[in-house]
Amino acid sequence: TELTRAALREGAPLIVAVGGDGTVSEVVNGFFDGDTAVGPEAELAIVPRGSGCDFVKTFAIPKQVDGAVAAAAHGGVRTIDLGRVRFTDWDGRPAARMFCNVASAGLTGAAADRVNRSKKPLGATVAFAWGTVVAFLGHRNSRFRVRIDERELDQVCNNVIVANCRFYASGMKIMP
Repeated sequence: TELTRAALREGAPLIVAVGGDGTVSEVVNGFFDGDTAVGPEAELAIVPRGSGCDFVKTFAIPKQVDGAVAAAAHGGVRTIDLGRVRFTDWDGRPAARMFCNVASAGLTGAAADRVNRSKKPLGATVAFAWGTVVAFLGHRNSRFRVRIDERELDQVCNNVIVANCRFYASGMKIMP
């Protein structure tokens, strides 16, 4: 996040994220300082090298390095929506982050936390499936307050998922 922000402040016209969905998320957050865009005209290219790489699936960015680099160099530019999520962090403080793919909380958050702390010896797909099963066994529903534009929902449920793109959790298709 800080490296991206620094590069944009120095006038970088293109930021290339090399990694998975977590790296892409950190880089996207570097495009902003609070609610202010740091480099509003700058572009983001992605070379997928992580375990899930779900964000790139929506845009058909190749997982192979050569194909991803070719897409970054010669592909078209696409403007996409971003979401902003405000939440209470693990220390009980208010926090906010931007997201470009999927934001979720509840059971999926517990499963993702478990998977992200694991070594993924059998790959990301198996890790997410196992993480979901284990998280489900000890999960208790939570109260969520969700506001989207002017609509607000306040209810107890097992998940809140807001999807900007189609895939998450190593290929799970959450949106059409």
